Amino acid sequence: MAFFTSIVAFVVWDVQKEAPLIVDKILAPHQISRILTFIDPTRDIDSYYQTAKSINAIASGQLSGKGLYQGTLNQLSYLPEPHNDFIFSVIGEEFGFMGCVVILILLLIIIIRCIMIAMASRDKFSQLIASGVAGMLLFQTFVNAGVATGIMPTTGMSLPFVSYGGSSMWANMIAIGLVLNIGRRRSRTLFEGG
Repeated sequence: MAFFTSIVAFVVWDVQKEAPLIVDKILAPHQISRILTFIDPTRDIDSYYQTAKSINAIASGQLSGKGLYQGTLNQLSYLPEPHNDFIFSVIGEEFGFMGCVVILILLLIIIIRCIMIAMASRDKFSQLIASGVAGMLLFQTFVNAGVATGIMPTTGMSLPFVSYGGSSMWANMIAIGLVLNIGRRRSRTLFEGG
């Protein structure tokens, strides 16, 4: 037992010694700065500016929001990337907590529908595509809302079907098109082989 304990202690010590070298090779300096700022926001106030303004925008919306185009942080350009990375903050400021919940429920309905299509699909390939699309949408939603509320470091991921951005919208539309095609072809045809 002592032998295994010493092996585990050596491995932990070696990983702890080598971790900074590995992190330096994998992550760029600005990525390391974002992670360190996320861990300790007082470390670099300038790096935490986006997240602080995002949290202020969501908090100023309160329960029902200020109204469409009435958000002061958004309209006075205090909120960085309001049409893209921090669209959830704009929704929170202008439509409040209720608007954020409505957006999250609508996206959750789309995700649940993708999962239902995956479960009812005939073949494994279709199941994997539909469940992969559901996972992709869930991940994007979670990360965007997490960044806007300050529970995740700033990443630049868009909110599906809401954020401004051509390539993200195209990718989401193509993915939903695939899922809709899988859902349409669920029923067995009369002359199916095999």
